[in-house]
Amino acid sequence: MVEEKVEKKVICTRINERLESRIKKYSETYKISNSDLIREALNYYMKYAQKDDINTSNIEPMVRITKEDYRYLLDNLDDSQIEKLAEQSYNSIINAIEKYFDAMGIKETDFFKIPVKNLFPILKKEVYLHDANNLLNSFDYTIQKEIVIITGTHNLNLNFSKYCKQFVLKILDLKKYKLITEILRENMFNFTFEVL
Repeated sequence: MVEEKVEKKVICTRINERLESRIKKYSETYKISNSDLIREALNYYMKYAQKDDINTSNIEPMVRITKEDYRYLLDNLDDSQIEKLAEQSYNSIINAIEKYFDAMGIKETDFFKIPVKNLFPILKKEVYLHDANNLLNSFDYTIQKEIVIITGTHNLNLNFSKYCKQFVLKILDLKKYKLITEILRENMFNFTFEVL
């Protein structure tokens, strides 16, 4: 797949020392360049925080909770409740993917027709890279003909790994894949799926 080259523009602004210090600290902690951090912050703002009348159709209604609150929530859910939470997340991500394509000018995209090899880069961008609470430490996938391998690390709990399993199952079940192996741990998950 050939990536389209995007022309980049330079934007300059003045910031106070306190904000500069926070940017440097965050950049060092998460090993991200200042430019990438600011770019992601602007993308996040335009996607979630913008409240004016310029383009309200791109604003995502959402509730943000802290990682600690999310861990507490997951600790108190049984397996059926985890499955329901994954279902809600699945519905939300379908909506986000449709908006992703709409923002690119691609109208009437049918989620069910997107090939798996094209779907996972979008999922990685929407779920992992834009995850403001950093619920996942890593998220990777490998696609080899009829096999899909998904791995992720986190520092939440076993129920979060179960949640990730249910979320991925919702997506790959529709794509006619079945789960053939799984590893679920307190801080990681690994799933192997095969085409039916």
